Amino acid sequence: QSNKAGKSLKAKAKLAKGSSGNGVSKKRRHWKQPPSDRGVDEALALSVDAKSVAKQLRSTDRPPSRATLRLATACLMQCVRHVNKEPRAFNSIVRACLRHWVRAADSVLGRTANDNDAGDEQERDDEDEDAGLRTPSSYPRWEKIRVTCKQYLNCVLLLLDKLRDQEAVRAIAQHCLPLLPYFLCLPRTLKPLLKSLISRWSQGPAPITVLAFLACHRVVKSRKSLCEQACKWMLAGYLQSARLGDSALAVLQQRTLCEMLLLQPNLAYKLAFVHLRQCAAALGRESQQGGTGEKSGRKTKTTKSSSGSLLHKAPLYAGLWLWTRLVAASDELTSLVYPLTQILEALCRTLAAARHLPLRVHCLRMLLHLTRQTGAATALLPGALALLDLADFNKGVASRALSLEGITKLSQSQLKSPSFRAAVSDVAYELLAGWVRSACQLTAFPELCLPLTRRLKRLAKDCRCRAVAKPAAQLLRLTMEAASWTRQQRATVRPIGGGNDVGGIQEADRLNGRSPFQAYYLRYRSMRREELARARPGDDQEVNGEDEDKEENGEKEPMEVAELQDEEEEPELSDLPSTDEEDETGDYEED
Repeated sequence: QSNKAGKSLKAKAKLAKGSSGNGVSKKRRHWKQPPSDRGVDEALALSVDAKSVAKQLRSTDRPPSRATLRLATACLMQCVRHVNKEPRAFNSIVRACLRHWVRAADSVLGRTANDNDAGDEQERDDEDEDAGLRTPSSYPRWEKIRVTCKQYLNCVLLLLDKLRDQEAVRAIAQHCLPLLPYFLCLPRTLKPLLKSLISRWSQGPAPITVLAFLACHRVVKSRKSLCEQACKWMLAGYLQSARLGDSALAVLQQRTLCEMLLLQPNLAYKLAFVHLRQCAAALGRESQQGGTGEKSGRKTKTTKSSSGSLLHKAPLYAGLWLWTRLVAASDELTSLVYPLTQILEALCRTLAAARHLPLRVHCLRMLLHLTRQTGAATALLPGALALLDLADFNKGVASRALSLEGITKLSQSQLKSPSFRAAVSDVAYELLAGWVRSACQLTAFPELCLPLTRRLKRLAKDCRCRAVAKPAAQLLRLTMEAASWTRQQRATVRPIGGGNDVGGIQEADRLNGRSPFQAYYLRYRSMRREELARARPGDDQEVNGEDEDKEENGEKEPMEVAELQDEEEEPELSDLPSTDEEDETGDYEED
């Protein structure tokens, strides 16, 4: 009996010591389990009644309370942990939280619609909160629901990382937009949020990419200290997911990343300069080691696997496309036009063989984009004319051209096929027409187009294939009409200044007015876009992301991707798959 009494006293002493421990253990117990409240124990069970939780969140008779908010958060935590065991409860709870949790949290804090929209209308000049902008942390009740909000945001991040269904991911990404004020009040959740959003931004599809970009853009504008890290993550994700081809998703990623980089032009210049320098160094090594390995010999065999693989990698051309759009969109980065042009021209010279036509076309299209947007003098015309020497058009062309999208090299059978000759003809016509469109406003256009007119005259006269000779004759006629129009306009241009020196008689570089070639080029671009869309099913966007039909006078098109939410309504929330019970009762109809 004395031994038993001693053991019981020791047990009581241990129990008393554990109950009177320091505050750290209590804090840990508090973090693992929410504060006890009415109904929380039932919510932690997997057999929770999801409909009652949803009804409490969406109730209009009485405003949601803190207990309701903790109940919904606890339900979501349990459903996320046991999604495979209770899929029906998971769908119901997640759908209810996506629709009503933000409204319930705002109601508990006392936030209004004006406070929710203030973050979109006002921009922050520093990391601190503006005086007139009320965030959730500025309300008196914030400390009472801070832990609950943090738990809920962690669950949202977990869903954003783990879900695989595109409709569900789209719903979670859209749900992050109204949650951004709460994320900004918890700084430790911002970097995980940016990582998850950038991962979804780089994977696509287009709706998820736009929603992820909008959320990242708002976070970076509110916390400018995260801009550099976010841009580096986006650049790495873009290059890792890069694919050859001018798909709509690639163009969208390039435009959104350009807009993110232009928030800090100094950072954009630094990243672009470092990447272009690396590309130039790699290209120089490739040139010294034997180029693309076209020559025969022992040395070529050893360099073919190393050098050829580098020149044919998709991230190289994806990065060049990105910097081309960035330099063309900003006046502060015009000093990078020269190194970028030199790299592209060197790639065209290195990839001179016919089998590398797809990669060469990418470089020439980038030169065309630079020429149109910046007015820089590039070697586009010689490169486009050299394409006509790659094939013998007298052998005939196919009615359908070979698609050059998404490939790096052409096989010997493809080089001998009539579809290859048709592809060469179409691409050469597209590039030459684009050069005429960009140069027809120059006062020196009649002299600049002499090599083009001579080559087109010879092609239209000597080529026995009507499918090639007829377009060449048409382009020749239109070019000569544009040259005659330029001569007429040039005769009416007054000299700059009134002196007799060279500076006084110098003419204007560009002419005012609309060339007759521009109207034709707009029609041709629309037809060419439709033709490439048919050759590339499921992608009906522009070829290079160039809205040339919208640029009448060669002006740069402003990027307004981040302003989509101001001009249009937000995309409709995509529901998760509903259960049979919910469809029958109709408890979860959209508001």
